[in-house]
Amino acid sequence: MREILYNNTAMKKIVGSNLLGQALLLSATLVWGSSFVILKQTLEGANTLYVIALRFLASAILLSLICIKKLIKLDKKTVFRGVVLGLILSCAYISQTFGLTLTTPGRNAFLTSSYCVMCPFLLWLIFKQKPKSYNVLSALLCIVGIGMIALSND
Repeated sequence: MREILYNNTAMKKIVGSNLLGQALLLSATLVWGSSFVILKQTLEGANTLYVIALRFLASAILLSLICIKKLIKLDKKTVFRGVVLGLILSCAYISQTFGLTLTTPGRNAFLTSSYCVMCPFLLWLIFKQKPKSYNVLSALLCIVGIGMIALSND
């Protein structure tokens, strides 16, 4: 009997955490998706680099306040790697945000999210781990979708 109660309690925790996870995922999707529309409107009245600088500065301040104890303990090698990754990320954000000035938020978001298609192929290139057939099929479907959106006349 105790086993049944334990399993029932464990199941409730799993279902509860699953619902919480789904709610958080939905929230993240809404925030991420709406950010393209908000950013597009912002770029109509502000310089691209200014907007990115403000976003990065706000993020840096917030994360610094949250992680101050860990930041103090970082060694030079980790800081160097962080600077390199930060510069790469900055280039990606600059490209994405500048691209948003030239297209619609929907197209920009779709093209931005297509990086997921590249991951299995980057693994193949770097780690010699061949993608599975469903990765290739998914990539082809995504590329066809990108083509249909990017090449439409609206």
